[in-house]
Amino acid sequence: MKSKTCLIAGIGPGVGLSLAKAFATKGYGIAMMARGQSALQSYAQEIEQFGQQAFYEPTDLTDFDSVTQSYAKLEATAGVPDVIIYNGGRWVEKEPLKWSSVEFMTELSLCVGAAHHLFTLSYENMRKRDSGTYIFTGGGLALYPQFGKNVIPLTAGKSALRGYATALDSYLEGTNIRACTVTIAGQVATHTPFDPDLIANAFFSATEQPILQWKNEIIFDGK
Repeated sequence: MKSKTCLIAGIGPGVGLSLAKAFATKGYGIAMMARGQSALQSYAQEIEQFGQQAFYEPTDLTDFDSVTQSYAKLEATAGVPDVIIYNGGRWVEKEPLKWSSVEFMTELSLCVGAAHHLFTLSYENMRKRDSGTYIFTGGGLALYPQFGKNVIPLTAGKSALRGYATALDSYLEGTNIRACTVTIAGQVATHTPFDPDLIANAFFSATEQPILQWKNEIIFDGK
């Protein structure tokens, strides 16, 4: 029997790598998208220590052509993902008027535009297989936007992502393909209630929800 595959778009040394390790320990092969070739190689070596295959493609998530090319290569080598985790987004502090419109839209694209693009690339083959899960990394700024005055694009992006995931899951309702967000309502830090490994466990638990009791948002509040 072919092992399952989890694709993580926007993997990094924090939550992203913990996600990869959590799913690898559960028997998933891991496919990865991120900008840095050397970092991806390092992550792959760590994942392979769990006895799972690791696949990766350097990808700029703000460039839809880059996402298209990388996804095609990963699907060809790793197969149609069973789980796709979209983990794009970045914290950059600037006052609202210091964000140009182009910069603002680039950050929105990173938060939610590429997430939709990845859905459009992957959905048809998931539908043919009749199974799959989309999980989007949400942020507490979507719940409490009043605290995002110096990270306006991220606040807008995570708010949009929350709405997108909810609407997408409504569209998918009645099928064996579902979507949800895991909303991280706190500051990620090791050895705290918001440790990346604890968060990663919540993501894996989200994939195991019974389809008839599916929740399209899980709020991780460190409890």
